[in-house]
Amino acid sequence: MIMLRKYSVVIATFLLAMTISASVRSADFVVGSLNTLHLGWGSATNTTNKCTEIANLMGSVDILLLQEVMQLAVPCTNLGTGLGTDCSLTMLGKTSYKEAYCFVYKKSKMTFANCYYNAPTASFSRPPYAILMAVKVGTTNKYVWFANIHSIFGKTVGPRQAEASAAGIFFQTLQNITCSPIAIPTNGFPVIIGGDWNLSVTSSNGSYTTGFSWADPTGNPATVPAACPANAATSLTPAGAPSSPYDHIIITGISLTGANTCSIYPTTSAARTTWRKTVSDHMAVYWEVDFK
Repeated sequence: MIMLRKYSVVIATFLLAMTISASVRSADFVVGSLNTLHLGWGSATNTTNKCTEIANLMGSVDILLLQEVMQLAVPCTNLGTGLGTDCSLTMLGKTSYKEAYCFVYKKSKMTFANCYYNAPTASFSRPPYAILMAVKVGTTNKYVWFANIHSIFGKTVGPRQAEASAAGIFFQTLQNITCSPIAIPTNGFPVIIGGDWNLSVTSSNGSYTTGFSWADPTGNPATVPAACPANAATSLTPAGAPSSPYDHIIITGISLTGANTCSIYPTTSAARTTWRKTVSDHMAVYWEVDFK
């Protein structure tokens, strides 16, 4: 069922000067994703370190999808002015371990449309959570569903593949989820789903892995999806070395175009080592996207 939200949380503190991108963006918007490794747990210093890097990422993205937030609000007081947040309504998980999905976005670029949609609980350990955003492009607003996912890990790959497949159905469903009084576009709403999938989208030879057949554009003309990164290491070993291709952003290519490459951050070995110690066991990914 479609739900309504009256407001999103606005964060108002001093803006950190440090950003991770010196280039001028020309895309319509930039979307990013980060598994925060238990944001809000541990010491105050631990939380501050994570929040500092989230603030840095917001210098390069317009909306950031966060996984493993350990409360129903982003626990950061140092993100800066002009930002809004939204989180899932409940903590998610079928065991004693539960987490929230959250979004951080630039209010100058995006506005929460007061509609959200949950994936079916039966198909996921932590059902994906989507929000509809109005994205400012020039003097007009265009609407996009942004969905957040953190797939089960488990002892075997089968449950991960099953969740990836179920996420594809959710991805396709979102195109035609109504949010009154906003009209559904001719080709359906653009959809972006991102997060930690604990799987690669493609194998090393470029073929789509089990669970991700819906992400193959040749077989899905209604959505023509595109994924980035499809098979690049985004998780980190304890020593900070790139490990597994787990984090991906997938878009509806029938209405959106992603840049030829997406970014994985941090970019240097030294920075990744520090990041692994103070921020997360996953790197951040972000992608420049244009409307067609």
